[in-house]
Amino acid sequence: MKRFNIIIWTFIPVALFGQTPKVTETTKDEFDASRSKEIALVKSDKILKTDKTILVQTKSGNVKFEDDLTDENYQTNEYVGDLVKDKIALIKTKDYNSDRFIAVDLLTGDQTTMVGFPHVYRDNIVCLQGAETDTVQEIELWKFKDAKLIKVKAFNLGAKIYPADIVWKNETEIIVKDSSGKFWKTRVDGK
Repeated sequence: MKRFNIIIWTFIPVALFGQTPKVTETTKDEFDASRSKEIALVKSDKILKTDKTILVQTKSGNVKFEDDLTDENYQTNEYVGDLVKDKIALIKTKDYNSDRFIAVDLLTGDQTTMVGFPHVYRDNIVCLQGAETDTVQEIELWKFKDAKLIKVKAFNLGAKIYPADIVWKNETEIIVKDSSGKFWKTRVDGK
């Protein structure tokens, strides 16, 4: 019986995260005001790319990202900057079809893959998957708390809105700019 309960509790949050939230149209001015609060990523001079390798030094050892320029395994890597200064580094890994964003904990060396480029607002981070594609794009919300990245929520806005850009307005709302230039906001607190 305990095993059955564990399975139910494991799948309930996934089902809740997958719900499409209600969206309302908003303005470019509101989007721009929120964008101005975004924190730019700053590069550390401790993480460099030499030849085809990025070496991220952590307190528990080194994490290596190597480019592979062969046709069958093509992949390039770029150090984008620190999500959290001297605590979490961001590496962009690009192959033929997609970009992946990998957050590396500079204490433990743990790696966390984010669905898209992370936009940082103090301790809040919002990511948008592959902007301007014709598929339903996932949005992830993250928090930085107690020196750790914590995934708060993952969802999409449904098949009628194709987000091209995203901002975190405040603790309860995000705003997206869609591929046609319209602006939409939605609550992220479930209300």
